[in-house]
Amino acid sequence: MDPTRTPDEIRSALVHSLRALRRVGDSREQRTALFRDIAACLVEVRAHFEDKTARQPDWKGRTRDYKEWVRESYAKAQYTHDEMTATQNAVRYHVSAHLRERLPRAQLESLGLRAEPIAERVREFRSAQGAELKALRGQDSNPDVARALAGALVVLQRVTPESVAELQGTARTQARAVLARLARRASELRAVADAEE
Repeated sequence: MDPTRTPDEIRSALVHSLRALRRVGDSREQRTALFRDIAACLVEVRAHFEDKTARQPDWKGRTRDYKEWVRESYAKAQYTHDEMTATQNAVRYHVSAHLRERLPRAQLESLGLRAEPIAERVREFRSAQGAELKALRGQDSNPDVARALAGALVVLQRVTPESVAELQGTARTQARAVLARLARRASELRAVADAEE
């Protein structure tokens, strides 16, 4: 990756990869290679956009200018909004991998990003989930209930305090309401679990 490429040069490479992605068919290897190329372009161009509040490049990809640049690039590749959204979801993993390769650990952590590779986090997650399931299972317990409780915990653990703190307006109000309902339900279930048999 040439660090001196301009945003226009990066856009040209990105549009080329986006168009190639449409023609690749079912080849998983080729699709993955193109997802990596797209992610590399997205991370590279972030160095050209400044996060004025953090006074550094927009490594998280949150500035209005960066988002507009991305939208224009997908439009130039003739992607619909739905195609753009699906591709961005598929590329997200590769973007985080490129950020971890490019940025030092301290900078990743200062941005609220995890420095550990995703594969390592998945292993830890599965290990913790297995331990939680084992802990929830008793001799006469219902494994479906244990799985449901462990699954709920796993889902909640994926929501970071930083992501909740970033919510604004209606989304924040809805989050408060849902969290209050979750807390009440967890409290009810805990009371039943703590009751003497």
